[in-house]
Amino acid sequence: MRIRITGLFIICMMIIFISINISGCNQTPTHQAEILFITKDQSDTRSLNPTRMEVAAAMALESCRNENKEAKNIHHHFIRYTGDEEEGYHKAKAYLESNQSVVALVGDFNSVGTEYVARLAEEFQLPHLSFFATDIRIFEEHPQSYSYRSQMSHETTDLIAMASYRLNKPYKLNKLDKSKVAVLYNDLSNIEARWLEFESLAPAHGIQVVEKRQVSREERDFRPVLAAYKELEQDVDSIILFLSSGQLEHFLQQANREEIATPIIASPVTFSPETATELPRLNMPFYSTVQEIYMNLQQGEDEMLEGFANAYRVYVGYHQMDGLGPWIYDGVRLIHELTLQKRRPMEIKEALDQYHEKRMIGQLSFDKNGLIKESTYVKVFIEDGCLKEIKDEENH
Repeated sequence: MRIRITGLFIICMMIIFISINISGCNQTPTHQAEILFITKDQSDTRSLNPTRMEVAAAMALESCRNENKEAKNIHHHFIRYTGDEEEGYHKAKAYLESNQSVVALVGDFNSVGTEYVARLAEEFQLPHLSFFATDIRIFEEHPQSYSYRSQMSHETTDLIAMASYRLNKPYKLNKLDKSKVAVLYNDLSNIEARWLEFESLAPAHGIQVVEKRQVSREERDFRPVLAAYKELEQDVDSIILFLSSGQLEHFLQQANREEIATPIIASPVTFSPETATELPRLNMPFYSTVQEIYMNLQQGEDEMLEGFANAYRVYVGYHQMDGLGPWIYDGVRLIHELTLQKRRPMEIKEALDQYHEKRMIGQLSFDKNGLIKESTYVKVFIEDGCLKEIKDEENH
């Protein structure tokens, strides 16, 4: 009898143990989990970076809570600072030392600040997402950090390709043995970084920069520059622009008046695809590269993306979907999803290392340095307010 009772007791305990483990796999966490955002307050500048990060993150959390009631246990905490980036580091460190519920870090709005956040991620063993940093050394040197944006190298690859072609026929690129280009760029650090990368790679691809000019980020009168370009029309194959979006619109309007015929290529950091409908009818061929989701949005092929874009335009108060809003929303949603799978911070990191799925922004996976592997850019010709994809000659 005693043996039977003991046997029944063991069986009951095994059933209870199995039940606990099965329910643990299927249940979402009930503990509080925080995502800590660190960003410099730029409310007194023209930068949209902090605004769009807060807006897209709030939209992501609202969407997550609508889909999963357990997401009520996930919270966002923002640390904003007004001094130099080191101030943000110390504020965030003090918060982390007194709050054990943080599962991930997000920030900062530039490469300098992101370096500080990456240090915190290592010190506190937390996964870290960056949406704004362009310095890839941060991610090479800090294994806890991931760049959730299509890399500058992807942009440059397409710019190099287009600068190597004769751009005199829409929708078709004819390869040149050698090409000559003129380059105009402003003094913003993130734009200058793109121009310098282009300049360093151009010679190896048979591209000669015959004229380069830097203008102030505030410049709006491009008539002297255009006069010089008018004289160069027979000597250059294209003009490449690394300007802010506002400057780009002024440049194109003035180039139209001056009847510039040379093809123009705009770096994607300067060109918002949603401004295409506002551009005047252009006399010159105008090219750029855009993230593929903009093609999906224009063609109405993605209901989720379209719904996000419509809401985002209203929330951000800018009436345009910028190039990073979808990435911020998607990246924060990913952290929510992994947190709801009852993962500790280091388990979230491991999941990011192994992640390979199709998301709103496209196919997503990270390389060994925490950089997005896949390029999401396509080359486009802008005509009558529409983006039209162009392909290499060999693809026709």
